[in-house]
Amino acid sequence: MRNMGISSSDEAANLEDLLQLAITQARQGNKQGARVLLEQVLAADKHNDRAWLWMAYTSTNDIDRRRYLRTVLQLNPSNKAARQALDKMQHQRQKSEARTRQFGVLVLAILVFIIAAACLIVIVAR
Repeated sequence: MRNMGISSSDEAANLEDLLQLAITQARQGNKQGARVLLEQVLAADKHNDRAWLWMAYTSTNDIDRRRYLRTVLQLNPSNKAARQALDKMQHQRQKSEARTRQFGVLVLAILVFIIAAACLIVIVAR
């Protein structure tokens, strides 16, 4: 009796078709639909670094995006797109933290000025 199952090459071709469809959906702006397809690809092949990379692209938050990009690099340390995306996220994070520190210093300076002015007013009023 002939095996009616799907061969591994057929399965790989089907996963590639599914991945290509997900990429097309993502590029057309249907990130939610792309994620559904990518999750199907990853359910069948957890080691598909391209699917993880597109999961990062379709992610709605930086925590997941960073996690997906790290997964890509664990699977394929030479993946330049994932490395560049992670580096860019790190740069943006550092830039944001620097702005936050600058704002904090400014607020602190204003508070010190207000307190000093209030003390001066109290001293002069006596």
